[in-house]
Amino acid sequence: APPELIREETSSAFELGFRSSMLDGRLELTGAAFYTEVDDMQFFEFFVGNFGLLRTASNIDEVTIQGFELGAAWALTDNLRLDLGYSSIDGEIDENSLRPYTVGNDVPNNPEFTFNAAIQYVKPVGSIELFGRLDYSYQGDTWYHTVQDDVVKAVVFEAFGDPYANYDRTQVEGYGLANLRAGFRTERYSVTAFAKNLTDEEYIAEVILAAEFGGAFVTPGTQRRVGVEFQWYF
Repeated sequence: APPELIREETSSAFELGFRSSMLDGRLELTGAAFYTEVDDMQFFEFFVGNFGLLRTASNIDEVTIQGFELGAAWALTDNLRLDLGYSSIDGEIDENSLRPYTVGNDVPNNPEFTFNAAIQYVKPVGSIELFGRLDYSYQGDTWYHTVQDDVVKAVVFEAFGDPYANYDRTQVEGYGLANLRAGFRTERYSVTAFAKNLTDEEYIAEVILAAEFGGAFVTPGTQRRVGVEFQWYF
C-alpha cells in the first residue's frame, strides 16, 4: 500500500575542499570531497493496488551519499577558455521500511559519475562581439528507482503463472551529449545559432518503475535540435 504520510526530509552534510590559482591567475583548480547522511529522503514512485495505479511520494528511511568532485577553468588565451569537471558519487540505501529488500541498493537518480568539458571563444571585432561555445557532458550508469537487481511480485504476470518480475535491466547505461552555440552580439541585440545533442545521440532520459504492477514508463532522450535565436535588449 502507498504511504499515508510523507515525512520531512533532513540531511547532515560534511564537505572538505580546496581552490588554487596558477599561471598568473589564468588556471583555477577546485576540488571537494563530501559525505552526506539523509533521513527520510523523499522519492516519487508508483504503487498498484485496489486503488489502481497511483504515483505518489514516499520516504527512503536512511541513505548515505559520498564522493568527490574536481574542476578546472583555464584561460588559454585572452579569447579562449577551457572548462573541465568530474564528479564521482557513491550512494547507498541503508534503510527502507517500505521495501526492505532494497537495502544495499544504489540511491536512485544518482549517476555513478559525471564528466563535463567546454571550450568557449569570445572575440570583440569593433562594436560586435563574436562568440562560440562547444560543451560535452557524460553521465554514468544510473538507476532511477530503489528496486534494482531485485525480483518483485508483479500483478501483471500472475495471469501467466509466474507472478514475479526481474528488474535488473532497468539501469540506464551511461551516455554523452554535445551542444554547440555560436553567434554575435552588440549592446542592442544578439543572434545565436545552436545545436542541442549535436551528434544525435540515442539515450534513455528516465525510467519510472511501477514495480508491483510489472512494468516501467521509459522516457527517450531528446533528439538533435538545431535553430537560431534572436534577442533584442530594451
